[in-house]
Amino acid sequence: MGYGRYKWGRQMKREIAIAFFTAFAGSSIEASEMMGKQLPVLAHFHDEGVLDAGVPGMLCSLGGVPFHGRVAWGVQPPLDTWYGTSKWDGCIYATLVPGQLRVHLVETLTGYVVGCGAGTMTWILDGNINANIPPTADYPLTQLHGAGPWKIDPNRDNSGDLTGVTGEGTGIATKVQLTLENDGYFTGNIYCPHN
Repeated sequence: MGYGRYKWGRQMKREIAIAFFTAFAGSSIEASEMMGKQLPVLAHFHDEGVLDAGVPGMLCSLGGVPFHGRVAWGVQPPLDTWYGTSKWDGCIYATLVPGQLRVHLVETLTGYVVGCGAGTMTWILDGNINANIPPTADYPLTQLHGAGPWKIDPNRDNSGDLTGVTGEGTGIATKVQLTLENDGYFTGNIYCPHN
């Protein structure tokens, strides 16, 4: 009788331990899937510049000139974490600062994000384009440079594996020509909810 009770007790403890471990491990896996993952961004690009100026791709506030263009991403493999092409619509504004313009862009990438997958994602960038004063051999006055924060808008045209992706960081544009053709890169972090 004592042995049977002992055997039953050990069996019960074992089953409870297995049930607890299974429930805990399962919930941890589900939680990690729900949590997704955060990844660093390093994405180099080549921007073809303004394709059409004055085309009403988006509504600009008073004083803004609408324009749009196209960008190639992943131009420095294997360093880059974004690959594909994007189209942007933007507004450019004069400022009271000599040699400075303000830009507002809405840009959608169609391509692949390393660690996240393939699809489309849209971000908003607000920044400045500045003349190079004083000019240098690498950056004459005819070339500008720009910078500004970018932030993914999960409520826009995001699709595929990039649905629900969020992220933010800084965009740097170098050697901006008068046509706004330029090269540059994004840094920051991106959060992939599905991976």
